[in-house]
Amino acid sequence: MVIYKYLARRFFLYTTLVSILFATLVTFVAFFEKIVRCQQAILTDVLWFLGLNFLPNLVDFLPVSIWLATCLLLKDLWAYNEWDLMQFLGFIPRRLFIFAAIIGTVMCLCTFVAKESFINSLGVRAEHFKMQNIKKQPLVDQRVTNIWTECADNMFCYIGIFDGKTQQGTDLSLLKFQSSFDELTMLISAPHFSLNIQTKEICIPVARQINVRTRQETTEYNMKFHVPMLFMQIGTGLENSSLIKLFSKIIFCKNLLPSSVYGDLVNKLMSSLSFYMQLLFYPFIMFGLVLLFGHTTRRRWLACVAVYPLFSAIHIFIANASVWWIGLLGILLYPLIVLLNVVFYFRAK
Repeated sequence: MVIYKYLARRFFLYTTLVSILFATLVTFVAFFEKIVRCQQAILTDVLWFLGLNFLPNLVDFLPVSIWLATCLLLKDLWAYNEWDLMQFLGFIPRRLFIFAAIIGTVMCLCTFVAKESFINSLGVRAEHFKMQNIKKQPLVDQRVTNIWTECADNMFCYIGIFDGKTQQGTDLSLLKFQSSFDELTMLISAPHFSLNIQTKEICIPVARQINVRTRQETTEYNMKFHVPMLFMQIGTGLENSSLIKLFSKIIFCKNLLPSSVYGDLVNKLMSSLSFYMQLLFYPFIMFGLVLLFGHTTRRRWLACVAVYPLFSAIHIFIANASVWWIGLLGILLYPLIVLLNVVFYFRAK
C-alpha cells in the first residue's frame, strides 16, 4: 500500500505539472496573438478571456499530460534504481496492472465530473466573452446554417438557416421535453421566424404545434419563446458539448433530426468517448508495455514513445468516422490494445 501511494503521488504530481505547463504555454502564445490581432481590445479583457480559457485548455491537454507523466515516472523508477528496490521489498510487478487501472479510472471519473459540471460551460463562456469584448462583434451578426442545440431549459432547437444581419431565419423546429428528458411533450415547427436581441426571444408568426401526448395538431400565431442560450451559441458557434446532453439528443431525437445533424452529434459523442478512453487506458498500456519489454531498455522506451502517436491516430480516426459503427469500432480499439498487452505479458511469463 505504501508503494502504491508513493507511485500515485508522483504520477498525479507529474500530470498536474505537465498539464499546467502546456496550458500556460498556450495561454502565453494566445496572449500575444490577441494583442497583435485585436488591437482594439482592452488588456484587462484579454487577460480575463485567457483566465477563463485556462482550465479548459488544461483539461484538453490531459491525455498527452498523462502520457508524459507516466514516462517521467517510469524514467525515475529506473534512473534511481527504485524499480529494483521495489522488487527487493517484495513488490510483485504484475500488480502494476491494478495500480494503472485504479489511477486511470480516477483520472477518467474526476475529469468527467469536472467537464460536465463546469469546464464545458467555462469554455463556452470564454468564447462568448471573446465575441463581445475582444472581437467587438454582436452575438448574432452572421449567417449560420444547420444549428441543433439546447436553447432553453428542457427545450432543443433546430435552425435551418439564420441571417444575422436581418435577424430572420427559416426552417425552425422546437422540441420540448420533460425535465427528465425521457419523454417528448411538444413539437413546434415553422417555415419562418425572427430573433429579438433586446428581449432574447424567438418570434414565430405562424407555427404548427403538435402535442405528442394527445397527438393533437394545431396552428398557432405570433408565438414567442425566451431563449437566451440560443443567442450565445449562434454568436460563438459553440455549445456546451456535455456528454449527457449528447446522449439525450441522440437517443430521444433520432427520428426528428436531419441526417447530417444527427451524424454531427454522433461524431461529437464518439470524439468525447475517445477522449475519456485515452484517460482511462494511457496508464494501463504504458505500465503494461514496461512489464512486457522491461528487460530491454531500447524496446521499452520505443514502445512507450509509440503509444502517443498510436492513440492520437485512433482518436483522429474516431472523430472523423463517417458512420457511428465505424466510430464504435475505433472506440473498441483502446480496450483491445490493452487486452493484447495483458495477454502477451502473461504468455511471456
